[in-house]
Amino acid sequence: GIAGIWAGAALGVLASVALGGIVRAYGFAWEGPAEKWMELGVFSLAAVLLTQMLVWMQKNKRVLRGEIERRAEEALTRRAWGGVAAIAFLGVLREGAETVLFLWSIMLQQTETMSHASLLAAGVGGIVLAAGLAWLFFAGISRLPVAWFFRVSTVLLVLLISGLAASAVHGAIELGLVPPLVKSLWDTSWFLDHKSLAGTAVRTLTGYRSKPALTEVLAYAATLAVVSLLVRRAGRASAHN
Repeated sequence: GIAGIWAGAALGVLASVALGGIVRAYGFAWEGPAEKWMELGVFSLAAVLLTQMLVWMQKNKRVLRGEIERRAEEALTRRAWGGVAAIAFLGVLREGAETVLFLWSIMLQQTETMSHASLLAAGVGGIVLAAGLAWLFFAGISRLPVAWFFRVSTVLLVLLISGLAASAVHGAIELGLVPPLVKSLWDTSWFLDHKSLAGTAVRTLTGYRSKPALTEVLAYAATLAVVSLLVRRAGRASAHN
């Protein structure tokens, strides 16, 4: 059983790393307007997929862990080690693919302050950590505080989605698709420049910009409000089920 879990998790890591290599090889070869369009697409897609995942998590948070445990237990009862390996593989691959997409969007924002190598190293570390958590979960070694995990991850994901939406709008402004309304609504670079090391960390988590256009701020606020509303509704629906 444990061997099947390890095998599935390892294959998931390898598949995720391979996907990351493909993105690294072909995802940054764009130049000029094509690069801006690509960035706009990546930011938008990442925001949409994250929102979909977050709403799904809220709707299914009461049964999510139980369903995974049930499937794993059934596979173990039948000694269907291939099924156990498949569950571990798909779980790690799903998280790995999402990690690749998110890192890609982060790379597009942070190329001025961080190298691709350092970001890829962080991504690989995240994938390995996800594989380790998957093994701990299925092996029954860890009793994860699920409620706390969902609360913290929900807040972080809502902020991340809002930041991605603002980055997408920033790209749309550069392409001339939407007006900035006000080029720099404020300037907090004296306090925290989003291109600095600390600013990069804050920007990655929240979408912070030290000199945002009014359109970006409006997009951030609107996304924050809409996603928060969707999450709240999904949570209420889950509570009634």
